[in-house]
Amino acid sequence: MTALPKSKLTVAEYLAIERKAEFKSEFFDGEMFAMAGANRLHNIANENLTLRIGMQLLDGPCRTLSRDQRVRIGRTGLYCYPDLIIVCGPPEYSIEDPDTLVNPRVIFEVLSDSTERYDRTTKFHHYQQLPSVMEYVLVSQHEPMCERFTRSPDGRWVFVAFVGMSAKLELTSVPVQVPLEDIYAGVTFPEPIHANRNPNMTALPKSKLTVAEYLAIERKAEFKSEFFDGEMFAMAGANRLHNIANENLTLRIGMQLLDGPCRTLSRDQRVRIGRTGLYCYPDLIIVCGPPEYSIEDPDTLVNPRVIFEVLSDSTERYDRTTKFHHYQQLPSVMEYVLVSQHEPMCERFTRSPDGRWVFVAFVGMSAKLELTSVPVQVPLEDIYAGVTFPEPIHQSPLSGAIP
Repeated sequence: MTALPKSKLTVAEYLAIERKAEFKSEFFDGEMFAMAGANRLHNIANENLTLRIGMQLLDGPCRTLSRDQRVRIGRTGLYCYPDLIIVCGPPEYSIEDPDTLVNPRVIFEVLSDSTERYDRTTKFHHYQQLPSVMEYVLVSQHEPMCERFTRSPDGRWVFVAFVGMSAKLELTSVPVQVPLEDIYAGVTFPEPIHANRNPNMTALPKSKLTVAEYLAIERKAEFKSEFFDGEMFAMAGANRLHNIANENLTLRIGMQLLDGPCRTLSRDQRVRIGRTGLYCYPDLIIVCGPPEYSIEDPDTLVNPRVIFEVLSDSTERYDRTTKFHHYQQLPSVMEYVLVSQHEPMCERFTRSPDGRWVFVAFVGMSAKLELTSVPVQVPLEDIYAGVTFPEPIHQSPLSGAIP
């Protein structure tokens, strides 16, 4: 979104401008942000969702509201326009403005390249501050996939991904089920869907390899490559910020695990996901008890307990989606941690006893990353020591563990 000319506005001034404007703007901390127009794929998916969900809710206590419905997050002061809303019972509106909703039950955002990081992080942090919001759904434009975050009775957010045209998006707070083939009806993805590989890594010359051939090449190679479905993918080099954060994490966690049953392994440690066939190099691993190695290769680990990925612009979408889906297929993996390069933030996904993944974000230099499967706590100020962010930090309005 584009910030309009800088002059701090009051809420009343924003609302007065917005009522007369020819285009919509969101508002936070005295500034207005003009919303970019959506592309064709975004519009089709959003219209399909609106129609399919609206049909299921007809004549019931819940209904959909379109992306022209403004929402206010009272605790943070954000005014915004979600792509789609479900509201149940009588709609409630802001005291400041009778057209601004304050009680959405479910919020949907169709992801775009320009706003994906914001929708996944800062905007989600805002939405969590609305007690009425029970579910948050992210709809991909790059493959048939919907990711659902559900607020549990204890306040935690449980994560589920619905992937592939044969999958069905299911809500828990509203009686709605929508096949992904209906959400994406009429959608032509911008490029062929390689649902299980990283499109931002460089594929080496195409010839299907066996695992044995890959491992033989990898042992002699001057650079690392990941492997999936007969193809090798050369890994890009990491930037300075990535390296500093990763080294800080390795040191701080390694110190806490000294002389215990768990230890860290660096990003040179290859991991195999047996159920999917992926061979990869996470940025950091914690393994507990005796390390277990692949039958095919005594140097390839198969039992990591915690996996960390430091996000980069080129691999963030892959790490958040496809790679996470692979990691979930390793029964030993209890926690998955994503480390931001754009603000002091770590996002933790924890496998619960019933197999669900519970989401918590740790935001701000004063926050502390806490693991649940390993006795580790690391202040974010230690993770980001020596890091200079590439641009001024527009942090979440909150800090600490969210929720």
